[in-house]
Amino acid sequence: MSNIKKGKWKGYLLLLAGLPCIWSACNKGFDYVKAPVNLEDSIGNDGRPPKIIYLIVDGARGEAVRDAYVPNITTLTDNALYCWNTLTDSLNTQASSWADMLTGVSKTKHGVVSDDYNGNHLDQYPSIFKYVKAAYPTYRITAYTASAGLSEKLLTGADEKKVLNNDDAVTTSVVNELKQDSVGLIMGQFHAVETAGVQAGFDISRAAYKQAIEHFDKQVGDIITAMQTRKNFKNERWLVVIASSKGGKYPIDPAKDDKTIFSDPALNTFTIYYSPNYRLNYIDRPFGGTRFAGKSVRLFGRDADAVNATVPNTTGVDDYNFGDTTSFTVEMKVKVNPGPNGDYYFTYPSILGKRASFDGGVTGWVMFLESRYWMINFGKTGRGNIQAKGADISDGTWHSIAATIYRRDGRRYTKTFTDGKPGEEKDITDHGDINTTAPLTMGFLPGSVNQAADVNIADVHIWRTPLDENTIKSNACTIGIPDDHPYINYLIGYWPCTDGSGSIFRDNGQLAHDFEIHAPGAYTWDAFSTLICPPASSFLEVLVPSGRDIPQQIFSWLRILPNEAWQLDGHVWVPSLITTK
Repeated sequence: MSNIKKGKWKGYLLLLAGLPCIWSACNKGFDYVKAPVNLEDSIGNDGRPPKIIYLIVDGARGEAVRDAYVPNITTLTDNALYCWNTLTDSLNTQASSWADMLTGVSKTKHGVVSDDYNGNHLDQYPSIFKYVKAAYPTYRITAYTASAGLSEKLLTGADEKKVLNNDDAVTTSVVNELKQDSVGLIMGQFHAVETAGVQAGFDISRAAYKQAIEHFDKQVGDIITAMQTRKNFKNERWLVVIASSKGGKYPIDPAKDDKTIFSDPALNTFTIYYSPNYRLNYIDRPFGGTRFAGKSVRLFGRDADAVNATVPNTTGVDDYNFGDTTSFTVEMKVKVNPGPNGDYYFTYPSILGKRASFDGGVTGWVMFLESRYWMINFGKTGRGNIQAKGADISDGTWHSIAATIYRRDGRRYTKTFTDGKPGEEKDITDHGDINTTAPLTMGFLPGSVNQAADVNIADVHIWRTPLDENTIKSNACTIGIPDDHPYINYLIGYWPCTDGSGSIFRDNGQLAHDFEIHAPGAYTWDAFSTLICPPASSFLEVLVPSGRDIPQQIFSWLRILPNEAWQLDGHVWVPSLITTK
C-alpha cells in the first residue's frame, strides 16, 4: 500500500468528533464566495505554475469513506478543506451528477437528467475544460475514464482523453501523466466502488464495498506519491480535488434520521480540496434540528370517538382566562400526522384552545389546522371570528409553534411564530373580552369543523405575559424551560406531555393543573426519537460543498474569472492557510 507523508490526522479527527458544534462555530476561517468575484488565489501570485488533479469516484458514500479510516485519503485531510456530508443532485443519476461536477451548473441548465443524456443542453453549458483552454490555450488537460458516455459528452476541450477498461488502468494513466513536465489538469474517473455497492450494498459492513473503498484509497496513494515525487513538485502549486459523484441506497439507523437530505444515503457524498499549503478545514454536517425523544399520546378522532385532553372545569378554569386587556403567550411542540386521506390537508381541526366549540362567534380562542398551515382563531359572540396565520407544518416532523397576545398603542394584537420565525399579526381589539367557562382542551373541539386533527403535542407552555421575539426565537428549538428563562415568573402552565404512562398530562407549572386524557377506546404512549425545527433543505444545501462548486474552485486556482454569461451555479470555498508564501 502506498503511504503519503503522514500527519497527525488521528488526533485532529478525534478532537473534531468530540466537539458538539454548529455551523457558525465549526467553520470559522473559511467560507464560500459566490461568483463572480475577484478570484486572485489566496496562496499568492508567486510564479509557481498551477497544477490540478481531479479525481471523481462513483458510489462512494461520504460517511462510509469516513468510517473506513482509509489511510491515504484520511491523511490528505490534514491539509485540506473537506466534508464527509456533501450532497449529490436529488436525481441521484450518474450522468446528471457528472454533469454538475464538470459544467458547474445544475440539471435545470445542463439538462442531463438521465444516463442516456437525452435532451441535454451541453452545447450551451459545456465542460469547464473548454473554458480553461480558451483562457490558456497551451495549458495541458488530460482525462481518463471508464465511461464512454462521460468521455463523449462531458470531456470536450481535453487535449487527451481515454476510455479505459477499469480503474487500475485509469490510475496507471494518471500516474504516467504525472511524470510529464507539461502536466496541467488531470482528471480521473473511478467506478469500481459504485459497482461493489450495487452488488453488495453501500455500507462498509459489506466486505466487498469496504474493499472497493480501500482499493480506491490505494489508487489515491499511488497518484499522490507520483505527484509528490515530481522533481519540480516544490516549485509547483498543486490542488487535489477528490469527490464522489453519488452515494447509494442503504438502510440507516432510524435514530440517526433527522428527516433532512443529509439522512439520504443515496445523496451522501464527500469532497476534499487538498493543497500542501492548506490547514485542516473541516466542514461538519450542518445543524439539522434539536434531538427530541420521549413518549407521546396521539390525539385524533372527533365527536364521541375523539382522543383529547382537558383541564377539568372544577380546576383552574379562570386561570386561563385573559379578559380583554391581559397579555399572554402560548407555546408548544406539535407533530402533524397524515389525515384520513393520507395527506396533510386539514380543514379546521383544533389543536389547543379554550372555547366551548369551534362554531363561528363562540367566545374564546383556539389554535387549529387549515390546509397545510396552523392558525390561531379568536371568537366572540355577535362578532364572528378573526384569525392569524402560522406557517406550513405539514411534513410529519415536530415543529415549535407559538402565539403571543399583547397590547400596543391602546390596541390588542396577536402574532404567530413557527420554529421561532414570526408570522402574521392581527388586531383583535374589537373582539374584547375572550373569557369563557369552557375548559382548556388539547385536540378535538366540537363544532362546525369538517375534519378531526391527528397530532402529537408536547412541551406546552402558557405565560401570563407576551414573550418578546428574541426570547421566542432563542427557545423555539429548546425542550423544556431553562432555569434562566427571562420570563420564568410569568409561567402559569407547563405540560411536557411526555409522561410516558397514565391518563394525565402533568402540569409542571406553578398552578399544577393537569390535563386529563379522554379516550373512548385504548390509547398508547408511543416512543419517538426525532428532531425538531429542521431547517429547509434549500438552506442546508449551501452549507456544504457540492459538485457544482468544483468547477468554480478550479477556475479560482487557475485565476480564471468566470464570465457572467456562463451562468455558473457553484461557489468558491476559501480555506485557511499554513502560509501565504
